[in-house]
Amino acid sequence: MAQLVTRPSSNGSGRQDDVRRKKPRRDEVPPGENLCRYCTAKCCRYFALPIDEPTEWADFDTIRWFLFHEHTAVFIEDGAWYLMVATRCKHLRDDHRCGIYATRPGICRQYSTANCEYEDDWVYDHYFETSEQIEEYAEAVLGPRPGQSFRSPRPDPLPIVEPFAGPHAPPACGPAPLALEEPSRWCPTLPG
Repeated sequence: MAQLVTRPSSNGSGRQDDVRRKKPRRDEVPPGENLCRYCTAKCCRYFALPIDEPTEWADFDTIRWFLFHEHTAVFIEDGAWYLMVATRCKHLRDDHRCGIYATRPGICRQYSTANCEYEDDWVYDHYFETSEQIEEYAEAVLGPRPGQSFRSPRPDPLPIVEPFAGPHAPPACGPAPLALEEPSRWCPTLPG
């Protein structure tokens, strides 16, 4: 897959040149070379915080509230729950490098590429983007909310309509009397 990378122009004009290069697989990156050189800085475009595993409806309601906000998701990875907020670090430069690398925070210094999501096929055990998704998951795990049922509520009955009366009333529908010479019919055809 080709990746667009912008680098300062080699002619000294101050412009940015577009350079397309194929993103190598992790195992194709030469030894001693930094994996970040080939990445679009996915780790700088969101943060994820661990949250307690929900065990009751009130916990799931809190997660629903998280998901009411834009650019949020909740995921489960290796049994641990996380709140993810998709927001770009304000120090991420256009070339996908850190603008404050020398003074970056400790959390950035501790982050390793050993288990990062460099590959584009990264998946989570469970991933929730909408409040409806977490509601369905909660119902599957906990059962219906107290006082509710898995079944949809019974709809109101349809109103009973009185049949037409008078000379223009259609004939009553129903089975015709059975006779061998007359075919059975359920409802007669109305005149044109």
